[in-house]
Amino acid sequence: VLKAELDGYVLGQDEGARRIAMAVSSHLYSIFAHEHNKDSRIRKDNVLLAGPTGCGKTETFRVLQRLEEKLGIPVIMRNAPDYTPNDSWKGEKDLTWLIRDLCKEALDLYRKLHHMPRTEEDFREVCRMASNGIILLDEFDKMRIIEQGNTVIFCRDYQAALLKMTEGSEYPAGSVKLKNHNTGDGDDGGYELKVDTGSVMFVFLGAFDGMERITRRRLLLARQKEEDKEAEVKENVTGGIGFTAEIKSVANKTDSTEKEELPPGTDLTPNLEDMIEYGILRELAGRIAIRVNYKALSVANIIKIMKECKTSVFFEYQERFENMGHRHS
Repeated sequence: VLKAELDGYVLGQDEGARRIAMAVSSHLYSIFAHEHNKDSRIRKDNVLLAGPTGCGKTETFRVLQRLEEKLGIPVIMRNAPDYTPNDSWKGEKDLTWLIRDLCKEALDLYRKLHHMPRTEEDFREVCRMASNGIILLDEFDKMRIIEQGNTVIFCRDYQAALLKMTEGSEYPAGSVKLKNHNTGDGDDGGYELKVDTGSVMFVFLGAFDGMERITRRRLLLARQKEEDKEAEVKENVTGGIGFTAEIKSVANKTDSTEKEELPPGTDLTPNLEDMIEYGILRELAGRIAIRVNYKALSVANIIKIMKECKTSVFFEYQERFENMGHRHS
């Protein structure tokens, strides 16, 4: 069902959309498993979604936001650079505000699905919904750790704070007044909203320029080593010894991976070491189990999007011209 919905809005990314749909379905299943068995060993998976600008990354999660009521969990999208690692940066929102925003979204969703939350039990259910929500961090690639950069300490602290969230900790998400059952007034005291992030699904999204090059180089080096090993075995079998051995020059042998090409259709999904080399903390990278690449759109894909995508501006202009024609007739 998720894949079918994504296909109406995100075109040209069949494999990527399938992986995202599977990731969200797996997240929903883990929620179900823990609700029926608190000792369930099924853990939530975080996602890295990489791809060039305009390939449909953000649109993918706009679809998920539109499906909030069907999914039963809140989905929020925020820009990673809008937040700071901690509250020591005055005038800026620190990362704990993500949890506040998620809880606000859960409040709105609860109101749509049920009613305005009034009792402590209502708000406890809101916190449960928030604890199972999805947070999309757009432009996360801008928070990479580059040793020669001026922001290395900031980005390291930022990722360390995110690591604590992905591992699971309880964060305050504001306080609310409870309604009196008899009068309807807010005089029954207050209730502190707290969200446990242990089951929150984090999606790290961005262009991640340069990561594909790291993955490509790793694959080419692995292929080159395999070819060298095969050549060495062949040489040992067919080559002579002593005066009959063929002399080979190795002086000019260089790493030619930059000029080589991988076979078409090669999977360029980054592994753990690729992510670390790119600038993601090893501990945080280890908690991003699902990695998805969206490819650049071809001209044919763009034309198809203009003609078939449900959010295409083509349909908007078509409706505008139709309305203009009706007015003049």
